[in-house]
Amino acid sequence: LSVHALTVPSRLALKPTAYFLTALIRLSGGSARSTPATPLLQALWAEYGAAWLRAALAGIGGALPRSLLPNLTELLFAMARNHLHTVKSWMTELLAQPAFPSPHADAAAKRNFQQQLLGTRSFVRAKAVVGEFSIQCRNLQGTAYVA
Repeated sequence: LSVHALTVPSRLALKPTAYFLTALIRLSGGSARSTPATPLLQALWAEYGAAWLRAALAGIGGALPRSLLPNLTELLFAMARNHLHTVKSWMTELLAQPAFPSPHADAAAKRNFQQQLLGTRSFVRAKAVVGEFSIQCRNLQGTAYVA
């Protein structure tokens, strides 16, 4: 259900789902403050994390309206910040697929996106990286729609 909610092009569905998943991902990240629920949250991450990542990348790539990018960016940033090695592995696999998340993004753009996103600790920079990649995926470079 959570994966499906990430693909619905409605802020009313995506925003609370992204908020909930972001909190879940932060709590499952193996931080110093472990709770009794941590093993369950880590199991949820292991089971559904790749699907959540795929849905977020597809949305950034054009499957969802650009107005939802802030929510997807926050989710993606939480994933990268709390599960860096797993996200790097999954993202490498996903972005190696042809035409995913968009046929307009070539291998160099995908590689650059992954390196910049996973290499930043700043949410502001992550928003900029996601925005630039989304523009490229939607083939909007040099148009009036970039703003």
